[in-house]
Amino acid sequence: MSKRLPVVLSLAALGLAAVAMPSTAAANSDPLRAACTADTPAVQTLVAAVDGLKSALPDPAKTQVALGDVYNAIMGAQKGGCLPQLPTSPPPAARDAADACLPATVNLLSAVLGGVSATLTVPPDVEAITSATTKLGAAVTAMNDAKCLPVPLTVPTLPVPTLPTPPAAPPVPPLPPLPPAPPLPPAP
Repeated sequence: MSKRLPVVLSLAALGLAAVAMPSTAAANSDPLRAACTADTPAVQTLVAAVDGLKSALPDPAKTQVALGDVYNAIMGAQKGGCLPQLPTSPPPAARDAADACLPATVNLLSAVLGGVSATLTVPPDVEAITSATTKLGAAVTAMNDAKCLPVPLTVPTLPVPTLPTPPAAPPVPPLPPLPPAPPLPPAP
């Protein structure tokens, strides 16, 4: 047996493995996702839903409805093939596992459902809504960074509260009159 044969076989195996394993770039060039454009109704609905969330914050009742709209838009984008479906049993194909948009989609859904949960408490948990909004912003940023959609989504942020202007200091009351001066001593 030649010394070259194991080297050649190893290189051949590496070449076959590289061909058999899809890369992230190949997963993102999926023909179904390539058909999604900025004019695709599912993409337009998702963009509008995320934009609508920004105007609903921080009102818990409006936020709850807006998060429901975002959730439904994510489901629509998945059905339309613009976002990856969540893994199911049995394990997903290797193409799905290599998709860079899958973790971003899962985090987006998690943040939306966390926000819905926070708005359902009575009274609404403002800290949890703030936390969910922060997580949603991070998930949208990851989605934009991975270029999961043909157009970037607006990153939702809570409005910065304006601090009330402190009241003006009350005017200083006038000083009381000075007591009369003591009498001068008699002259010698």
